[in-house]
Amino acid sequence: MRENKQGNPLGQEWKQTEGHLIPVSVIGLGMMGSALAQAFLKEGRRTTVLSGPSFEV
Repeated sequence: MRENKQGNPLGQEWKQTEGHLIPVSVIGLGMMGSALAQAFLKEGRRTTVLSGPSFEV
């Protein structure tokens, strides 16, 4: 497996950090966003959701 500049295998930082799942954010709760948010919550990740007509990126 290749390593990034910090010496960690690529992709490892997305799995766990010191035994804890990395928190995630989901922008938009359409069909795709709501499915992602549900999957992250089911996995036990802290999940922040940003959605609605008043939200702008």
